[in-house]
Amino acid sequence: MTRRPSVSRRTWIVVAVVLVFAVGIGRYQSVYRLTRVRTVEGTVTAVSQDRLAIGLRADGERDGIGYSLTGLQNWRDLQGQWRSVLQDRRVLPDCIPEQSFGQRVQIGLIDVPRFSGGVGGRDVVWLKCLSAPAK
Repeated sequence: MTRRPSVSRRTWIVVAVVLVFAVGIGRYQSVYRLTRVRTVEGTVTAVSQDRLAIGLRADGERDGIGYSLTGLQNWRDLQGQWRSVLQDRRVLPDCIPEQSFGQRVQIGLIDVPRFSGGVGGRDVVWLKCLSAPAK
């Protein structure tokens, strides 16, 4: 009688981990691979006191839209130097002091898909300072 080799517990664990990893990678690619950055340029209409939100009236538009800056990763100052918010969350764009307005900026937006019950929407991922604030 020929004995069938049994599959060890370790093999099943490895197979399960590989499957979970593969499904995770597939989901990540399907969501973020198709994401494109949309550029919007306009005039800041308001800056929140904590500097984590701005109102922006895009060029050619009559009304402004509010944007959260909590997803901001990089910004460019008025001298053209790029800075990373990821390295230091306290370093926010110098052209948007609290409660200011009138400055020109350009922002990069990505649309983050909403999962069931999760957070999603439009995220500002970078900001270029084009002029100093009016106030």
